Amino acid sequence: MPSKNSFEIFKSKHEQFFRKFRPLDINSEKHYTDWKSEFTDGTLEDYIAYCLKEALLFCAKNASNELEGYEWKLELDTKHWELQIERGGKDANYMLWHIHMDKLFISQLTLPFEFDIAIDSKECCSNCSRHHLKKISFESILKGKHLPYKSCKREGYCSCTYVIIPKI
Repeated sequence: MPSKNSFEIFKSKHEQFFRKFRPLDINSEKHYTDWKSEFTDGTLEDYIAYCLKEALLFCAKNASNELEGYEWKLELDTKHWELQIERGGKDANYMLWHIHMDKLFISQLTLPFEFDIAIDSKECCSNCSRHHLKKISFESILKGKHLPYKSCKREGYCSCTYVIIPKI
């Protein structure tokens, strides 16, 4: 069972990040104790996941436009990924998929030109390297999960990324 000290460690490490989503009051001990009274068997990791979910809902309701919504989601997904890496990398690849998608949607909304997408896998593993510079359409990415690759053999997480290639 997490101690008060565990909450203080969480707060000191992540308070600055969660402060951006202020009306949630995630940084307060009352928020934690209220949550803990409802989820008595919950771990600190469960509480962190709960906070991220609350922050994501806040963003969905309060983003002033689609771009801002994706930018906030990218911040939250990146924080979630970092926390997973800190805890040993469990489900890190799942969060990478969200990060990749966030970045592609932001690119689609902000770049003033049409583009193709390729995979950069040169720094990953032998399974992934065979896909290096493979072109994929945005529509194909939306229909099926490409990155991270399930067959990746890199320890921890797949380091493949999408690369934007301007159409000429």
